[in-house]
Amino acid sequence: MKKFFTWCLAIVFLLWPVLQHPGALYATGQAANSRSPYSSGYETPSRVTGTNIAFPYFDSLSSVCPNLGMVLAFVLHYTSSIHIQSDPAAPEPTIRPRGQTITILSETTYPPFEYVENGKYQGFDIDLIKAICASQGYDMEIQSTSFDALIPGLQAGKADCAISAMSINPARTQVVDFTQPYLVDGSIIAVRSDDESIKGLSDLYGKKLAAELGTPGQETCNQLNRQDPATQVLACDILGEALAKLENGEVDAVISQWSLIADHALRSGKIKPVGKLMEPYGLYGILVKKGNTDTLSIMQQGMAELRVNGLYDDLVQKWFGGPPPMD
Repeated sequence: MKKFFTWCLAIVFLLWPVLQHPGALYATGQAANSRSPYSSGYETPSRVTGTNIAFPYFDSLSSVCPNLGMVLAFVLHYTSSIHIQSDPAAPEPTIRPRGQTITILSETTYPPFEYVENGKYQGFDIDLIKAICASQGYDMEIQSTSFDALIPGLQAGKADCAISAMSINPARTQVVDFTQPYLVDGSIIAVRSDDESIKGLSDLYGKKLAAELGTPGQETCNQLNRQDPATQVLACDILGEALAKLENGEVDAVISQWSLIADHALRSGKIKPVGKLMEPYGLYGILVKKGNTDTLSIMQQGMAELRVNGLYDDLVQKWFGGPPPMD
C-alpha cells in the first residue's frame, strides 16, 4: 500500500509540469546541459526490485522545476527504505527440530517413580517423560545416575533435562529451572484394608504407629505422642519394614509419603491410604539447566497436552490408583 501511494505521488510530480507546460517535453539546449544528476539516460537502482528505473523526461522537466528531480529521488529513496526496513521477516523461535533425541537424567532406584525391571526402565516418571517427548515428536534416552548427580550433570551439559521425583524448592531454583509441578505429594495415613475405625489424625491417639526414621511421617507420629503419651511410635529404618508390621497387625497405622503408600496399596491389596494429604506438600518438577528455555518449553508444552488429552490422568491412575486426596 505504501508503494502504491509513493508511485501515485511520483506520477503526479511527473505529469504536473507537462500539463502546465506541454512544450517542455520537447525542450532542449539549457536542459540538456544541466548539472542535475538526473540528465537524459541517468538510471537509479530500485531497492525494492533490484532492477533499474529510467527517467527519460527529467531533462525537460528540469527546465520547468530544476529541483523537482532531487525532491522526487529523495521521496522515492526514503519511502522505499522505510518499506524494506519496516517489514522484516519475523524471527523463528529457537526450538530443536522434531525427531531428535532428548537425553534425560534419572536416579532409577526409586519405585514407583523410576526403577529397572527386566532390564527396562519403569515407573511413573519414566512413563510421563516418554509421553511428553512422544507428544512433541522427540525420541528420548534415559541416563541413570545418582540423585546427588542430577543437578551437577545438567550444569555440565551431560543431558537436556532430569526427572526423578525432585521437589521444587527455593535453593534448587537458584541453580536450575523447573517445569510447572507434575505431581503433588505429602504424608498420609495408611491402615489395613479392612480397618474402618481410622479416618484421620484424631483417630490415632492411643494407637500403635510406625514411620520411617527421619521422615515427616515420623515427626507427625512424635507430635501425636507428645499430645497423648499413650500413643506408641515405632521408628523403622525403611518404609517396607513399617508397612510389613502394619500388614502383620503389629501396628495400627503408618504415616508416610502418599505416593509410596498408594503404590504399595495397589500392589499388595492389604493396606489403603485414608484421610487427606498432610502439609508440607512436595511439588515435583522436571528440571533443566538454568536458561535452557528450549527444553523447558518442550516439557511444558508436552505436559499441557497430556493434561488436556487425559493421558496424564491415566498415568496417575495406573501408578497410584488416582490423584492425591487434597482438601
